[in-house]
Amino acid sequence: MPLQLHNPVDKGPEDERLTLARQVLRAEAAALETVAGRLDQSFLQTADLFLRCPGRIAITGTGKSADVGQKICGTLNSTGTRAYCLDATRAVHGDLGMVHANDIALVLSHSG
Repeated sequence: MPLQLHNPVDKGPEDERLTLARQVLRAEAAALETVAGRLDQSFLQTADLFLRCPGRIAITGTGKSADVGQKICGTLNSTGTRAYCLDATRAVHGDLGMVHANDIALVLSHSG
């Protein structure tokens, strides 16, 4: 079946999808602005700690926070920073053996 392009003159469901896409992007942009406004010296201290870490960065959390941690871990590893995910619910059942004295921990939590 050949590709059929939507006629930009026609109004229809495409307009609703574009409206929704723009709303999502504007909400994301607003969230980034909020985060940018909250950056302070502690951000730089954390970045320095990560850069100077002689070991690896252990990332842990539960639920959605663990999912976010997986993404952060992958990003750090892909940029040359050694990191690993430590499942908070299994750590006490033997996974703590992967933690070493020179590692630092990034603990993620939505609810505190």
